[in-house]
Amino acid sequence: MTPNYPRVTHILSATEDEKSRNRLRKWQNKMDRIHGANHAEQISEEARNNGTRFHLAIEKFFTEGKRPNYSDPNDYLEQRRWDNAEPHLRIIANEYLALEKEVISHKHQYLGHLDCLAWNNGRPIICDWKTSKRVKQKSWLTDYFLQATAYALAVDEEGQLDPIEECRIYIFSPDKAQLFTLNPNDYREQWLSRLEKYHATQLVAV
Repeated sequence: MTPNYPRVTHILSATEDEKSRNRLRKWQNKMDRIHGANHAEQISEEARNNGTRFHLAIEKFFTEGKRPNYSDPNDYLEQRRWDNAEPHLRIIANEYLALEKEVISHKHQYLGHLDCLAWNNGRPIICDWKTSKRVKQKSWLTDYFLQATAYALAVDEEGQLDPIEECRIYIFSPDKAQLFTLNPNDYREQWLSRLEKYHATQLVAV
């Protein structure tokens, strides 16, 4: 039975710094002001749905070798995204251990859902894919790095593999595929600090 622990994504969202919160609020207000009420949420919902479909396409590609069919002319951006992603995915598809794997840290009391656990030169690595409409800068991706670090710590806690020393964050956009690599040990203390902040906030709320 899955324990009632908070998810990594929820923890990160709940402990986001005020600067990031203000940036998001300004964007939401701008979208709603220009395009009408709830437009920002509509954009966010569309992005979530596109991300889910892309994850499902990757899973089918890995397990069945089938490429997605983007025959609708309206899907040309998704086709471009896939064309950028496929060379990277082909490499991982030959070396993956698990897809959409749920991981749990009983020690730190959180759970998550990692995209892919794979081999690289005989060592286990975590791969996490994100979809985006545009190219990202590394300075924007700290929470993605912390998310991958949390997953790495949970996998290490299982004790079935060598310690995770590499995580890969793939950003797939219609313009290009970006790859950011990190050693979770470099972000471990920052993640545990966010986790401690979250648990402290929950105690105050109670």
